[in-house]
Amino acid sequence: MKKIKLMLASGVLALSIFTMGIVVDAASIRQQGISSCGASYNSSTGKVAMKSMLKSGKSASNIKEIQARGDYYRNGNYLDSVETDTTGGYSSATASYSANAYTGSVYEVEGSGYYIMSSLPNNIYYDFSSVSYVYNSKSSSNLVNKSIVSESIDLSNSKNELEMFYKNLDEHIASTFDIALNDYQKVNISNLGKTEENAKLVKTYLSIPKESGDKKPSIYLKNDSEGFIIMQKADGTNKIYYLELSKSKDWVEKSDDSVKGKLVKFNNEEVSKGSTKVSKINNGTEIVAEKSEQ
Repeated sequence: MKKIKLMLASGVLALSIFTMGIVVDAASIRQQGISSCGASYNSSTGKVAMKSMLKSGKSASNIKEIQARGDYYRNGNYLDSVETDTTGGYSSATASYSANAYTGSVYEVEGSGYYIMSSLPNNIYYDFSSVSYVYNSKSSSNLVNKSIVSESIDLSNSKNELEMFYKNLDEHIASTFDIALNDYQKVNISNLGKTEENAKLVKTYLSIPKESGDKKPSIYLKNDSEGFIIMQKADGTNKIYYLELSKSKDWVEKSDDSVKGKLVKFNNEEVSKGSTKVSKINNGTEIVAEKSEQ
């Protein structure tokens, strides 16, 4: 699997892609809108279908490389990550995951992706997106890129409860490391990349090791010069990754630590039953990777 390293080169955000020992430097350009996420109930499978999409808007013949990645959560618990192959010749890519549906549960997708054109091989165009979705056996609320689709009943209570869960979880984790969260500002993945410095957080954020049942990581920054990423493992172990902004304006992990904490659970928490890789499909100009929860 590829590892992406973010750096600053000549005042321009750059990516180095490490592939089989080969390093290729390229200027990176945030192209907002090419990444999008979706989530909805699929009545034919009885599951919640989630996906992360990357659409280049370019001719498939001019795409040297393209990839979409999705990180999937239910009630704050990590389910799985799906990413497509990085082959060329496709104008779009979709990473899909089907999760078991539980009434009142909140499903979240964090999407990311990039593409490289054959005509501009030194430029990498990338983007991030996020979406949340509440499933109800009678009605559902689907938020696609923050646009609300109204349904017959208001399910905002589940989302509010999840936000409170994250708040309580973060405060608990921070307290075990003697940190006052009031001194920091929380950063959402949908806001990453709005500034050059924050964009570099994506590399670290997405590279945090996660297993089924782990809680979704949270990013906190202070004065755009220091910060940390915190998360709780499935067994209740609290993790922290200390960050600092280097002289080259690159976010780097300074150190990490862990301590046994109190396992914090969401009201409607359901443990993942594992996932099965279903298939990787090439549909003409689109490459697709799919997984499904057992």
